[in-house]
Amino acid sequence: KFFVLWQNVLSFHADHEHTTMTQWALELSIDTKIEYNDSKTLLSVSDGLESVIIQFEKRNAEEYPVWKDALLQSVDKFNLVKEEEMAAVEKVLEEATMNG
Repeated sequence: KFFVLWQNVLSFHADHEHTTMTQWALELSIDTKIEYNDSKTLLSVSDGLESVIIQFEKRNAEEYPVWKDALLQSVDKFNLVKEEEMAAVEKVLEEATMNG
């Protein structure tokens, strides 16, 4: 099993030699939920319709925090963009109210 996180897509492949053939993919968005269990080195990624659980084995447990941070940061980017958009809308509405 081989996972790849590229920009905002998490994909699953048979192994590292067959990454051109995607077996499964999930596009990360503002609706994506990332859950984790540090003691079990387990990540759960869900978009409400599909989900995947990634369990890290002892031999690659050192990769767990890297994956966890990368997934959380990917979803945080969407939240930041949404906050910036909402702030811009609020500013326009405030200016329109003040200008009548």
